Amino acid sequence: MASRSRYNQTKNKLLESTLSYNDKTNNHKSLNKRAAALKYDGKQAPTLVAKGDGFVAEEIIQIAETHGLFVHEDPILLDVLAQLKLGEEIPEELYLAVAQIIAFAYMLQEKVPEGFDDGFVEPS
Repeated sequence: MASRSRYNQTKNKLLESTLSYNDKTNNHKSLNKRAAALKYDGKQAPTLVAKGDGFVAEEIIQIAETHGLFVHEDPILLDVLAQLKLGEEIPEELYLAVAQIIAFAYMLQEKVPEGFDDGFVEPS
């Protein structure tokens, strides 16, 4: 019963996510998959909302794809994210890499982040 509750909590958190990571380095079997999902609200640093291996990873990926979330494959980034605890913000060293992925995901969806000022002013 406790694992079902934990599963539902993870699933609900993932549904709020904006980004998911997947690593399929060996083959496409569930046991070799790893995944992590981040939530980004535009105010705080992205936080880890789900992570797992095997069938859990497959479920994370499936939920992300079902909800139209961008899935990015990066084994090196995944290694770092896998070390975080659920609910933990990404470390500052990952800000640029994750920001680039989020920006790419927005671009693919032809969206602009809320509060984004597109009036770019070149520095003098």
